Amino acid sequence: MDLTSYVDSLRRELAAAAELGGPEVQALAERLAGPLESATRLALLDALSAATDEITRDLAPGSVEL
Repeated sequence: MDLTSYVDSLRRELAAAAELGGPEVQALAERLAGPLESATRLALLDALSAATDEITRDLAPGSVEL
């Protein structure tokens, strides 16, 4: 699953929130955006995997694959 649009959306939201804090906060947000991207992708994949497991259990004997 391509998570790029979701991660990009979060990056834009972080940048928009940082604009309220001035130049120092904007610089910090830019430095944090890179490391947060991979953490966001992992968190989204974990959530999707957990949802898939839950749906699969609820649909038994069918299954859902991610």
